[in-house]
Amino acid sequence: MTIVVTGATGNVGRPLVTQLVNAGAKVRAVSRNLQSAGFAADVDVVESAAAAIPEHQRSS
Repeated sequence: MTIVVTGATGNVGRPLVTQLVNAGAKVRAVSRNLQSAGFAADVDVVESAAAAIPEHQRSS
């Protein structure tokens, strides 16, 4: 079974992904920004479709 974590690079998501991996779970991390992910190689990181919506972009 794969556990999907949305908001995986956020304040709650990042430690959750780490705990799940440490517990032996297969994790798919969903994030708006793949460059900021930086997870271990065994985490499947995918870009959120929300990243394509201008209103969901963070301002610089």
